[in-house]
Amino acid sequence: MSLPLDAAEALIADLTRRMQALREATYEGHDEAKLAVATVTGDGEVRTVKLAQTVGRHSPEDVADAIRKAVTAAQQELALAYTKLAHQAEQWEQQQ
Repeated sequence: MSLPLDAAEALIADLTRRMQALREATYEGHDEAKLAVATVTGDGEVRTVKLAQTVGRHSPEDVADAIRKAVTAAQQELALAYTKLAHQAEQWEQQQ
């Protein structure tokens, strides 16, 4: 299905605005035990990692694993946000 030029331009402008908002947002994730909480930017860069007060009770290997899982979870939240945007764009195009 092809869109009229004005509708395509409106879609591109809307997607550009929404993508910019996603890039400016932050996304948070944590491991199962909530030993680590990570925040990533809309570009996927790690901004912060916070550890629970109980971190000293865990082995360095467990802490490292918790951090990896928290960062991965945050990056998955980011990916989910982009996936939702892509689905919205597809639905918008189908409605035209």
